[in-house]
Amino acid sequence: MVRIGLLRSAAVALAAILTAACGQFALPALGQIYVTDLNNHRIVRINDMTGTGWITFGTFGTGTNQLRLPTGISVDTSDRIHAADKDNHRIVRIDDMTGAGWTTFGTFGSGTNQFSFPEGISVDSRYVADRDNGRIVRINDMTGAGWIPFGSGGTGTGQFQNPFGISVDSSGRIYVPDYGNNRVVRINDMTGTGWIAFGASGTGTGQFNGPYGIFVR
Repeated sequence: MVRIGLLRSAAVALAAILTAACGQFALPALGQIYVTDLNNHRIVRINDMTGTGWITFGTFGTGTNQLRLPTGISVDTSDRIHAADKDNHRIVRIDDMTGAGWTTFGTFGSGTNQFSFPEGISVDSRYVADRDNGRIVRINDMTGAGWIPFGSGGTGTGQFQNPFGISVDSSGRIYVPDYGNNRVVRINDMTGTGWIAFGASGTGTGQFNGPYGIFVR
């Protein structure tokens, strides 16, 4: 108990030093759970699986602080929240659950800076699964800088049928559940090199029936 107390005191002292040096300092919150509450058109945050610290953000609509069927969600290293605002065909970023720093990116379409029902999002690697355009997109930031799309609708190499989720491993390889093709796809980069697809339609081993979410370490 003495050692724990000393460690805690040291952490408080370090925070005070950093506050004085940088103007502000916040220890990152651990264990918080973020959920896109699809049909309630909102984002929910809870502290743990007992439901303590329940906070909601968002109402139905197309304006500021409004969402229409939000799907994918991710939180970056600065604790900013990013959500795929599916039926508004855009990505939304907020600084916290008050909606501070509200920023949106994207409009409806199939061109540059456009989405058609975006679903999955992986923030620190800046990837979006652009569902009805049959592609994945990478951008550098919420201005759309560095826009790179990959993929088209279809069943072959370099093609997707309704990609829903997206995840990136520690080597930068990209994984996508290719919902309509009942397979999982991996590519090395946004040129599509190293394309590997796994799975077929069915209920057995090595088969999928609408793969949706994905997480890769």
